Amino acid sequence: MIVEGQPEKSGKVSYYQENYTLEYETSQVSSDRSLLLIYDTLTISFDEHTRKFLSFDAYTNKNEWLIKEHLKIPLSYKTGTLVVKEGYENTDRYSFKSIPAYEYLKGSILKISFQKEDLDTEFYLVSKDLIVGIRNHLISSMILLNLEV
Repeated sequence: MIVEGQPEKSGKVSYYQENYTLEYETSQVSSDRSLLLIYDTLTISFDEHTRKFLSFDAYTNKNEWLIKEHLKIPLSYKTGTLVVKEGYENTDRYSFKSIPAYEYLKGSILKISFQKEDLDTEFYLVSKDLIVGIRNHLISSMILLNLEV
């Protein structure tokens, strides 16, 4: 879920071609343990105590990304903090069956989709250059702005 308001921290994205790793880390201070949401080879980490978004990392080969001439991205969005809602108390990780799709607007934007977006999708800037789409209380997409590869 999103707690509306100004995002608390900034973030940084990195792609490492040599080991096919895409990483996004916020400056949010973490406790020793994290709660993990896993989508195939992409893992989103949240602080176990505050339940706030910390980072994500993915094992992905940029040569497999779908290169697009145009990308459907939100023209407007709200701001807020990405937080895991209640319901994950009995585990420190939860796996989803959805496999992320990567669409790349060469030189600037990477969109990672987990489910089909529709008119019900709401978009939020949750950290520097990271917009998250929320649909039916689930993450539908993550959009990385100003990505250099």
